[in-house]
Amino acid sequence: MLDILKAYEEFTWENFTLIGKELSKTNLDDIRGELARHPVIFQQYVSLMALSKRQFDELDDELTFITSRLRRDHKQASFPKKMTSKDLDDAVFITAEYTQAREKVTEASHKYTMVKGMVSTLEHKKICLQQLSSNSRQETRLYA
Repeated sequence: MLDILKAYEEFTWENFTLIGKELSKTNLDDIRGELARHPVIFQQYVSLMALSKRQFDELDDELTFITSRLRRDHKQASFPKKMTSKDLDDAVFITAEYTQAREKVTEASHKYTMVKGMVSTLEHKKICLQQLSSNSRQETRLYA
């Protein structure tokens, strides 16, 4: 099994595809075992999704703080001339500090969305495992 926290911290497309393949694997000869292991795996990925969401929210809050501080600074620097909201936005959006913070938020949002997709994959897998298990029980009754 992959170290999901390490893969998350070193997030690359290759890691994502490896994780996706790992999550999608199903041993059709051991449906009961797959069903037994599934809740633990699901819990790990839901926890990772929560971590990812927290990181995204923290970076988004930081971006809001940076934006507010930069707007205030530009207002003060332009006094007594009054800057419009559009002028303030323009002044803030071109700063390196804002651009770097915005990139971090975008990356965090991307990671959160990818992890959310992994959780969705696990939800889908659960449904498939339940159906395979049901089909297996039905076949056993037919031949018993």
